[in-house]
Amino acid sequence: MAIARATQQQTAKQLTWNSARSWQAAAQGWGLRLVLATLAMLPSAVANARPETIPTPGIPNGTYIYGSVEQPDEIGQEYFVFEARNNYLLGTFYYPRSEFSCFYGRVGTRQLSLTVIDPYSNESHPYAIAFAPVALAAGEDAAAIGLEGYHRLSSLSVNDRRMLDTCIGEHQQDVWQKTIVKHI
Repeated sequence: MAIARATQQQTAKQLTWNSARSWQAAAQGWGLRLVLATLAMLPSAVANARPETIPTPGIPNGTYIYGSVEQPDEIGQEYFVFEARNNYLLGTFYYPRSEFSCFYGRVGTRQLSLTVIDPYSNESHPYAIAFAPVALAAGEDAAAIGLEGYHRLSSLSVNDRRMLDTCIGEHQQDVWQKTIVKHI
């Protein structure tokens, strides 16, 4: 009798284990089918993607100021002012009542690609700022460019202009002269 009961318990355990294993195998089979179906659709989705859906932003020629906050001249906040000409940039990063660093660069397809000049060592360092979506209200500038982590400000102060003019004076031959040669 004890042998019969042990055999019965062993058979029950085996059935339970086999049922669980069958369920697990079925679930894995469905998961695999879902992954394969998704992969089968990818090539057609990639083939149907149109390059014109990725905008290539440009920045109209002019002078711009952006800040890490929406108010100008806040102590401890970063700002940058630049002049744009034919998608080449020349400007300055600064903190109010502190030093400033000149930069130059180019407008890329997804970011501003910049070279920042250390004000003490004169060494150059690469830096990039990604574009960010801009929500425009009625009557706002349709050419507005959003920059990740920065807000566009409306006007330059006398000090903003002074720092920008200093950087233009020091680096215009590296930036504007090269752009003139490239466009001829």
